[in-house]
Amino acid sequence: TALFCWGSSACGQLGNEDDDTFVNTPQLSNFPIGSRDWILGVGGGTVCAASRDVGGAPRPLFCWGDGSDSKLLGPAEVGDASEAIMVQENVNDVSVGTTHICSVGVDRRVYCWGGNDNGQAMPGSTSEVSMPTCVSIPAI
Repeated sequence: TALFCWGSSACGQLGNEDDDTFVNTPQLSNFPIGSRDWILGVGGGTVCAASRDVGGAPRPLFCWGDGSDSKLLGPAEVGDASEAIMVQENVNDVSVGTTHICSVGVDRRVYCWGGNDNGQAMPGSTSEVSMPTCVSIPAI
């Protein structure tokens, strides 16, 4: 199994070290997917992927591309998916927004980080969230 990406790679989100390019045909990413069960989130110039062995070992979440707003927990950009940053352990799902990322951990809790100008990563705050932080969600 392999990961293919296409479109803009202005921030390295294709993951093949090819910045400032737009491609309209699928390009092989350098992310080592292997033959595993995996999830993928894409948005705002950032790509996140997590995989686990079929046996169910935990899924570490790796991200690359645009790292602005602390989406990559520090680096401004990672253009080679083989050098993706592990941003969180034990993830079941991920959603990547323009300026922030949210995940669901194996503990069934929601974690968010990144840009937070409008409280999108941490409700009730407007400060940038620099690491995955558990979000308290009121019961409906």
